[in-house]
Amino acid sequence: MSIRPAFPQSANHGRKLLLLTAVVALIPALGWAQEYTVTNLGTLGGTTSNANAVNDNGEVVGFANITGDAYGEAFLYAHGAMTDLAPGQSTFGSTAMAMNDQGNIVVNLNLDTIGDTETYLWNGTSLDNLGVGGGSSINASGMVVGTENRYWVYANGQVDTSPGYPLLAPAVFATASSVNSAGTIAAMCWDGNEYDYGWGCVLGPNVSYTLQSLDGGELPSIAINSYGVTCSSDINVNFSIWSNNGTETVAIPYGMCNGLNDFGVAVGYYFPPPSQNAVAAIYDRLHGIRELNSLVEHNRREPGFAVLNAVAVSNTGYIAANCQYTALHHKSVTHACLLTPNPAQILKDNILQLAKGDPDCIQCRTLLGPLAEELPSTLVGLSTAKQTKTSGVVNAIANDLLHLFTAAKIDQASETMLQHDCLMVQEALHRD
Repeated sequence: MSIRPAFPQSANHGRKLLLLTAVVALIPALGWAQEYTVTNLGTLGGTTSNANAVNDNGEVVGFANITGDAYGEAFLYAHGAMTDLAPGQSTFGSTAMAMNDQGNIVVNLNLDTIGDTETYLWNGTSLDNLGVGGGSSINASGMVVGTENRYWVYANGQVDTSPGYPLLAPAVFATASSVNSAGTIAAMCWDGNEYDYGWGCVLGPNVSYTLQSLDGGELPSIAINSYGVTCSSDINVNFSIWSNNGTETVAIPYGMCNGLNDFGVAVGYYFPPPSQNAVAAIYDRLHGIRELNSLVEHNRREPGFAVLNAVAVSNTGYIAANCQYTALHHKSVTHACLLTPNPAQILKDNILQLAKGDPDCIQCRTLLGPLAEELPSTLVGLSTAKQTKTSGVVNAIANDLLHLFTAAKIDQASETMLQHDCLMVQEALHRD
């Protein structure tokens, strides 16, 4: 099945969205059903842990404190257990920065307390020293990027500290944040003047452009998906997404986009007006931005629990986040957590939002709406008969989506996103 990218790829695929305070999707009182279950990933014996990345298998990497909280060490969470990837390798600790679906993991060993690191690649059984530091991202083919004074690329067993990708003036060097499946790098460009700030840019063997509004400030890492769509925060501290030509297409005031997938979902945090407190956020083109805490299952919404910050989202919908839990003596602690999608509820909510949000699409309400209401709230525990019925409903939704897109009743990005939702339900049905 061919899936098209759900984020706008150029200015021709969608107008810029400036979502200000009058965004109804910001209001938790809408009462969205529980789209995610939450797993506390725990620690390596210490008090806290932090997630950095998640892959399509729902495996998470990050760092977790060891017993006594002397320092944190790189971890892999898989198959219900947290594993220390670099036990005792550095007295300053380590962190796992990124991973791919093949299980290759970028691990930085801390050399001191001021940020110097040495980058290793976990191959599933051992750590291989890459001979450089500051590793930040890895793609499906095992290409690793990072920054040691300036960006470097590891590919085919070799590190290139001067890749030579073209830079647009006035940039004289760049620092790498992430890399996609095509080898395109989301980066920060610099003009070499220590009193100036960097700006967001995208680099590759055959591409180089500046993110048009990401300038005038040294900003955090940028994420990039397979289609060259990037996200981070712009100079106005907006939760921002850029198309693959550098045009800003989404700018939601006061937040940060930490990660995005290929099918229209981005995660991070934002400050819902008039609040002074940041909350974990999820964005898609149908709902706009929503607070993640309104979407997790009820039994995790106990006093003291909150999803604080979503750091990454996979193409299969898993979200790596950092959550607040109430520990002994009523002290709050931060643990890495995994949000596992409930694909049936996500598809149902998204279809109903499409029907509600587009008054010109009569068929969205008359065809898709009733079908969405037939979907179960969960796939867990369905009888064989109900699984068969659900599969038929999803097939009918997918066919109607294609017809509506062909008739220009819904746009390409929405159709792509919803077709992917259908695929996730079907795969879950066959898996379960």
